[in-house]
Amino acid sequence: MHRAAGAMTKIPTILLNSGSHIPVMGLGTGSLGRNGKMSEEAVTAVLETALECGYRHFDSAAYYGNEAIIGQVLRRWISEGKVKREELFITTKLPTRGNREKDVARFLQKSLDNLRLPYVDLYLVHYPCGILDTDRERLSADEVTVDPTTDIHAIWRAMEAQLAAGKTKNIGLSNFNADQVQRIIKGCQVRPAVLQVEVHVYMQQGALRAFCAQHDIVVCAFCPLGGPFRLIRKASRPGEVKLLLEDPQVLDVATAHHKTPAQVLLRYLHQINVIPIPKSANPTRLFQNTQIFDFELTSAEMSRLAGLDRGHEGRIFTEFRRGDHTHPEFPFHPPH
Repeated sequence: MHRAAGAMTKIPTILLNSGSHIPVMGLGTGSLGRNGKMSEEAVTAVLETALECGYRHFDSAAYYGNEAIIGQVLRRWISEGKVKREELFITTKLPTRGNREKDVARFLQKSLDNLRLPYVDLYLVHYPCGILDTDRERLSADEVTVDPTTDIHAIWRAMEAQLAAGKTKNIGLSNFNADQVQRIIKGCQVRPAVLQVEVHVYMQQGALRAFCAQHDIVVCAFCPLGGPFRLIRKASRPGEVKLLLEDPQVLDVATAHHKTPAQVLLRYLHQINVIPIPKSANPTRLFQNTQIFDFELTSAEMSRLAGLDRGHEGRIFTEFRRGDHTHPEFPFHPPH
């Protein structure tokens, strides 16, 4: 097992609208497992290193195919007394093939069984566009059939029922735009606690963040370092995706603070009240990414980085699967 250099970091927490505490940084696991073509042993080593570094917030999904490995590692740490269950914040997500009211309970229970947990801390609707269900776990883009009858209100009612049943401590949304979140809020019994969306310096989602703040919804950021999204190959835009980690403005700020570009980008998100969930399988970077609580960006530096926002043009994650744009609930039509 690889060990990161450095002592364990205690990552601060903030309060959700439910009263739960959530760590202000998590580990994204979308590239750990079949999506990242990593062996079970390699994924286990990454998770062990992350726990040793101080990560307690782990973001998974049924779609990632790694819940069982995460469950094995967490169960071992809990059984050996290395961590208490209440110290962990575990997120997973409803797959798009489960985007029907009658299927939510079944898919959440399947995730709980894989994770070997009686409850998760946060269950998210992964994406507003549903597909027809199938017995097969993985489908190619050509095998997916869009389900145009997706009813996000009905799905949310089922999410609320799972909250009431104690299967999850919090419920939320992922990849929903402001209009869709507003529709959920208008008809809900329980407001979403979290909205997880793409946020980074090139796509800062200012209007969406302000909307969420108004409704006491915490924003979590996937793709916080702006790297090319590994799961969705951008064949149609091969030269357009700029590397945020190499932006001269970011490099200048990093040099001024003797920090890495990644640390500056994560700190920026922290200072605008966004919870980043960066991915990494590198032990050194796993540790470095936690070292953002010992410095502060100045107002001038914050303004400088704010000026890098490209709005909708900065988006990396443009669809979940090819053909999504035909779905009535497709969330990414401009200006969203």
